[in-house]
Amino acid sequence: MTIFKKNNKIYLNYMLNGVRARKSTDLLWNKENIEIVQTQLIPELEKALKYGIPKDKTFGYYANIFLANQDKKQSYSVKESYWNKAITIFKDKNIDEISTLDIQQYMNSFKILAKSKKEYLFAIRETFRLAIMDGVLKYNPALDIDCGKDRKAEIQYFQLEELKKIIETSYNDKSDDIYNYILIVTNTGIRPEEAIALNWSDIKNGYITINKAQTKGNFVQTKTHNGVRKVPFKLFDKLKFNKNIAIFPHQKDVAHFRHQWLRVLNNSNIEYRAIKNLRHTFATLSLRNGVPINVLSRILGHSSPKVTLQHYASVLNDEYIEDDRLLSCVPECVTTALIKDDKAHG
Repeated sequence: MTIFKKNNKIYLNYMLNGVRARKSTDLLWNKENIEIVQTQLIPELEKALKYGIPKDKTFGYYANIFLANQDKKQSYSVKESYWNKAITIFKDKNIDEISTLDIQQYMNSFKILAKSKKEYLFAIRETFRLAIMDGVLKYNPALDIDCGKDRKAEIQYFQLEELKKIIETSYNDKSDDIYNYILIVTNTGIRPEEAIALNWSDIKNGYITINKAQTKGNFVQTKTHNGVRKVPFKLFDKLKFNKNIAIFPHQKDVAHFRHQWLRVLNNSNIEYRAIKNLRHTFATLSLRNGVPINVLSRILGHSSPKVTLQHYASVLNDEYIEDDRLLSCVPECVTTALIKDDKAHG
């Protein structure tokens, strides 16, 4: 390895994998810098070339790989902010110098729900897993982190009379979108992001085909494998049609309905509950009108009936849970009693 002068700077001349390389040191050509290069820089570089250039062992290096792997997944746009924040705290530290205690103290610093903490922890744990796969670590220090437990939130839903009022008010609202949204979700229980993604062609022969979702303007897969499904919907002629392909062409996320939803509730003189509770209302009224757990689970797109029961057991008593009657769709009192008759609409 030799040095040479170019543009009044010190350059290195050496062989790398059989190919000649010439690289600038960015040091000015003078006696002092030449001595630094010959006594410090060249020996270190020769050692690296002989034994291999050390890997980047920072947490940030593996975190970037984690993010790149997640970029195409359904939940990326929703969880990206959590993951980026989790990664920032450790990104410049060597990954083999971060202890379980460091991670636990970091998680304890958040005054948020345990469910949210787990999103942070997922990114951290998966980043360490990549380092293990790369041979940099032998164990994962993020495996035994305690995120605490959340107190289970009580299911909120609307009574049938409240729903009638909400649909009546939304029908007369200046936004056709909010009426269509309420009518569809109230009578199918589909997820908000699934409703936002619907096209008119998805509704045929009394059923809605669910095969995608939309969050923050991005089309993604449904939340679970069972999310791809057909659900009964007999009220196509009650919707307010537009000439677009999409039913909600101007809505990229259910959050965009916030102002319309507040207006409908205020004009209905009904106590505020989040718009997501329309799905909970559908599920609750369906169960209380005799739809078995396994049937409702398929309609809602849950991964299993167990998940449905975990969500809604609190709104049922034993006589409902033990009911084994099988209905092919949502009871008529749920699907039709919510709509004013055609004459009134006219």
